[in-house]
Amino acid sequence: MDWEGWVTRVIRGLIGAVIYFIWNIFKSKRESKKREEVVLSKVKAELLSNLCVLQYNQTVLQKELEIINEDGIPISPSLILLQNKFSTLVKNNFSPKLREDIVDKINEQIRNRKNDQNNDQAMLYYPRLQLYDKMLLENIESLQKMVEEVLPLL
Repeated sequence: MDWEGWVTRVIRGLIGAVIYFIWNIFKSKRESKKREEVVLSKVKAELLSNLCVLQYNQTVLQKELEIINEDGIPISPSLILLQNKFSTLVKNNFSPKLREDIVDKINEQIRNRKNDQNNDQAMLYYPRLQLYDKMLLENIESLQKMVEEVLPLL
């Protein structure tokens, strides 16, 4: 039996297997980095979009509270719901402060506010509207701060 030939084949096989595994590790890291870059760009776009929506909603709510405080009748434009497709990624990977589901909380408050606006009588609605507006403004301000902290990390 030719031991030398057998040992050479085994060594070649081991070297080939090591090269194969190293190449697969390198390739998977490169592919995952590309995927992460795509996801991060979408997360950043969503956060920037939500920041604009938050600023718009904040302006609307502040104007509405001013009108109600002056005993006027507000014409409530619809508030815009926040996007939350990628907020889970942000919560889990970038900011422990975003762990509470504040985006969902704000969207739920906007929906409840709209439902009350559609279903309640005008005389009963304004005190509740003030309450919704104040709660929303608090949540909007805290989410704005969180988003502004997370954006530089992206």
